[in-house]
This record gives sequence, structure tokens and C-alpha cells, in this order.
Amino acid sequence: MVSEPTATDGNEETARWWNRWDRHQQLSYGLFCLVLLVALYLRFRRLGVAPLWIDEAYTSWAARNFLAGNGFSDAVGASSPYRRAWLTTSLPIAVSFQLLGLSEFAARLPIVVYSLGTVLIGWLLGTRYSRITGLFVATFLAADPFTLVWAREARMYAPLAFFYLASVFVFIQWYDDELRLRSPYPYVLAVLVLLGQNTHQAYLALGAAIVFFLAVQFAGTLRSLDSMAIDALDRRSRMTGLLLVGGLCAAMGYVLLSGLPGVLTASTPGTWPDRGPFYYWTLFGQAYPILRLVALPAGAYLWWRYPSGRLVVVALVVPFVVASVTPRKAPRYVYHLVPLLGVVGSLGIAATLELLWRKVTEGEGDQLSVPFRATVYAVPVIVALVVASPVAGYAVTESVYDQPYHPGNSDWEKASEWVTDRASEDAIIVSTRPEMSMWYYGETDYFFRQHGIAYVEYQNGQYVHTRTGTVYLNETADVRQLLNSDREVWLFAGKKFRGSFTDPAARQIVVSNFERRGESSWVNMRVYHYDPTDQNQTTTNASSPPA
Repeated sequence: MVSEPTATDGNEETARWWNRWDRHQQLSYGLFCLVLLVALYLRFRRLGVAPLWIDEAYTSWAARNFLAGNGFSDAVGASSPYRRAWLTTSLPIAVSFQLLGLSEFAARLPIVVYSLGTVLIGWLLGTRYSRITGLFVATFLAADPFTLVWAREARMYAPLAFFYLASVFVFIQWYDDELRLRSPYPYVLAVLVLLGQNTHQAYLALGAAIVFFLAVQFAGTLRSLDSMAIDALDRRSRMTGLLLVGGLCAAMGYVLLSGLPGVLTASTPGTWPDRGPFYYWTLFGQAYPILRLVALPAGAYLWWRYPSGRLVVVALVVPFVVASVTPRKAPRYVYHLVPLLGVVGSLGIAATLELLWRKVTEGEGDQLSVPFRATVYAVPVIVALVVASPVAGYAVTESVYDQPYHPGNSDWEKASEWVTDRASEDAIIVSTRPEMSMWYYGETDYFFRQHGIAYVEYQNGQYVHTRTGTVYLNETADVRQLLNSDREVWLFAGKKFRGSFTDPAARQIVVSNFERRGESSWVNMRVYHYDPTDQNQTTTNASSPPA
């Protein structure tokens, strides 16, 4: 047993600090450290096992090409810059590649760090309202399956969630500090805004939320005044008005110079499903039935009880409504709002538990033993674990292909290694995802896609994909031309081969004239081979694995 430090230990300051430290805080910090260990385990377990997903390949190629001296660019190189979240995502991944080498683990490591930071900020924000709320939020963010999926992906969504939540927390701290310019909070916030805007356009919705929050607070102040003179306003009220005017001017200036954010005006690609305005409401109901139910009264309580806490509600609701009316929808586009949903829902559950605590102890809670208090503090953690479902979170680390709230991975690495051992040097390589085959295999010649063609230039009588330099096989006739070649052809057919990206007639040419090769155990991946010297190719197909 470790004894408490005393003055006789030669460190009087440490002894005084230890004696002042509330035993409740010791319990709270101890449980948070335990939760953080759970978060570490679930994020690092099998982190590098899953092959890259196509969007991860975009980010990883940008980092890889940066190290190669081609700037942040697509697979083709410097001719196609890729600057999405270059500062907050691609650059950290490039540093990780430099230190650890090219690997899935190295690509995802910086994202895990961001995600752990989100757990910390969520705990700090929740602790503003109660220790139980902080523990609940931290546990939820540590084990929630939806959170885990994107906390382990080499994309900008976990960084966005971190900067978004940190910005809300810092602004609330600044507001409660009377919006003083001499405090450190406005300068920390300025850095977060710079990084958040670089990460994703969805961060801009926080600006609208803050302006709305300031307008509500300033209007409430004006209603309570007996005189409309400026001298009647206190310092925070005057700063609120100034920030409100500045925020409105900044918003108008942004729209005039840059137009509306692309996320508001971007049309839904033809290959995407058409999702209605209630898609995200339904998604949260399926993923978080308890939190969504509790968040409604809890949000009202937070709005009434904590003036600065209104920003939490507004920063959740305003972007959620905006995202619901935008044409392009996917679960990852509201991922950064999940921590705030956890905060609001956690506050409601924690308030209920604290009410029950007072009823049970009849106001004598301070006289109870430390072990009993420890048991009480463990209750919200247990409740949070039930809500967050750590079993499902563990399953996320176990599954490497078809994870919840994710488009799914394909066995590009295994297929590429298999083909590398068998393809001739002059073989023609065709791929349904050139970025993936170029990452795992190497040089790729053709892009097998007929629908939803984008990033295309017409060069020398051919349609070229500008992000990879590959030639589109965008017509059935082009696919047939492969059969007239005197070189063998290998086709990497990933998950999109059977989807809306490809034309049934083009797929049929492959199935009828190519031989399916490789392992049937590959997930979401097939390899087809055409050998011009094999006159019995069609006959061979009859005994090959079903297409």
C-alpha cells in the first residue's frame, strides 16, 4: 500500500497538495485513466490488419507523394494536387510514414492520436457539469462502435471531430472567462479555427452555431436591461455584441469571396443512394436509441441550467439540421457531431443518477465510505458501457472488411501479392480502383468503370483518369479491345465491380472471356485473367470459380 506523502518526506508542497486533493477527484481521475486504457486498447488492437479503404488511399497517396518530393498529390503525382486536410491529416501521416515506413498502421496512427484527444476533451467538457457526466462521456467515446470505426481510418473525420469538440470546449471556457482578450482562450481558439477549416468544410457550421449562440445571449441581455445605453452593458455583454457583429461580417465576407460552401451545393453522385432529409435522424436512432431519446429533454435542461452550455446544444443541432438538408449524405459526414450527442445525452443520464443518489442517501452522501463512493462512481461507467456496447466496439477491431457505418474494405493487398508472383512484366493491368492497385501492386494501365466517370481528360483519343493517369474502359467496345491484345490481361475486380460503377454488358465480356483466378477466400475481391495464347480460355472458365 502506498502511503500518503507527508512533510517529513522532504517535500512539503507535495504533501500539502496531496492533503488538499479531494478523494472524489482521486476516484474520478482513477476511473478516467481506466477508461483511457480501454480506449487505447480498442484503437490499437489490429490497427494495421485491414487493407486501406479507397478514401484512405487518397490521403495516404498524398502523404507518400509529399515524401517523394511531389507535394500533396494523387497517385499520378504532382500533376494532380490533393490538398484536402493536408495540414491536419496528410502531413501527420507523412511524418508517420517517415518514422515507421509505409504501412496501414503508420497511416492510421495519427488518426488514433486525434481520437484519444477527443476522449480527453469530451471528459473535460463533461466534467464541467459533473464528474459523473465526464466519466460517462469518456467511456462512451472510448467504446462506441461508430466512434471506433472512424477513429481507426486514415481520413480527416476523426481530426475534424477533435477540432470541432475542442473548439466548442475552448469557446465555452472563454465565454465563462468573460470573453477577456487577455486570457489564452481566444488565441487557442484561433489556432483551432485555422486547423479545423483546413480539415473539412463541415467545420464551418460551427461558425454559424457560434453566431446563433451569441445572438441568443445578446438578445437575452438586451431584454433584461432597463436602459439601452452601451454603458449599461457589462464587459462580457459588450464583447458578445462585438463578436456577433464580427461573426456576421465574416460570414458575409466568406460567402461573397468564396460562395456558399461546396458541401451545401454539391449534387449527389449518380452512383450514390438517394437519402431523404430524415436519414441522419434515423441513423442516430439506430446507432444511439437511448442517447437520442435522452438528448431531447437533456438538451432542454442544459439550455435552461447552463448559459454557456447552450453552445453545446446549438453546435449539435445547427450542423445536424444543415447536414440533413444537404444532398450528399453518409454516416461519416456527421461523425464530428457524435461527441456532442454523447455530452448532451450523458448529462441527462448523469443528472438522473445524481437525483437517485440524493434520494437513496437522503443528503448524507458526504458521510459515506470511500469504497461505497467508488461503487457509485462506477455506476455511470457501467451504464455508459451498456450504451456504448464495448462488445460491439471490440467486434469493430475484429472485423476488417464490412464494418458498421463504413462502405467496406476489399482484399487488395492479398490479391496484389498473388498477381505479383504470376503476372509477366509486360502484362496489361486493369483495375476497378486504380489508386488501390497502384498502392499495393504498382503500375496500372486501365480503369474499369463505365458509370459515374469523373476527373477525366480526353488525351490522344482516350479518356484518361487525371488522378491516376490510367485510361478509362468506359465503353463496351473498349473492353472488347483487350481481347485483341497479344499481351496477357489481369483485372483487379474489387467491390465496385458488381456495383453501379460498371455496366452489365462490360462485366459480361469479362465473365465470358476471362478466367477467374486467385483465392475464393478473398473478401470483396476477384481477379480475372485473360491469356491470348490460351485457345481454350472459354473452356477453362467453365471449371473456374463462379463469377
